[in-house]
Formats: sequence, structure tokens, C-alpha cells
Amino acid sequence: MNLHRPLRSSVKVWLAISVSLFIACWFFRGGKGDDMPMWELWRILIRREYICPTDEMLRGVGIMTLIFAVPAAIVGWILQFPVCAAWDYFHREKPRDEKPMV
Repeated sequence: MNLHRPLRSSVKVWLAISVSLFIACWFFRGGKGDDMPMWELWRILIRREYICPTDEMLRGVGIMTLIFAVPAAIVGWILQFPVCAAWDYFHREKPRDEKPMV
């Protein structure tokens, strides 16, 4: 076991996982009385159906965006390593395609 070999990472995998988690968070039910999905905040903001001032509505959406974005980025960063390790494991015996010299 080579413990000095750096872990392989991929920004594409990290972004794919993080964005997927971020979007999935908006479908949690946590709105008014836990019966409204969180994405309804955006619908209410866009259609201007809110009963509070606009700055309070924007503050609420901004806070929820931050609350969802930070953990999604952290969890995505952590989960990318096992995904990349599994990818390397299953593709280790395939030779890499090299560009022919022209």
C-alpha cells in the first residue's frame, strides 16, 4: 500500500455531485408547516405572491441558498474521492489512448 501517493480528484465529479445535492435540497419539505417544498420560496419570489417585504423575502431565499450550498459543496468534495478511486480501480488495466505523432 502506497500511502504517499496523492488522492486523485476531479473538479467535474465534484461539481456534478455538489450541484445534484444542491438541487435536491430544494425539494425537502420545510416551508410553512413542513408541507411546502423549499423551492416554493423561489416561486413565491418570482410571482410576487409574498406577504412580507421584498427585502425579507430575498434575505430568506439568500439564507436558504447559503444553507444548502455550503454543505452540498463540502459533501460533494468528500464524495468525489471514493468515486474517483472506484473509477481508477475499474479502469486501471485499460491502456490510455495516446495521440499519434503527426
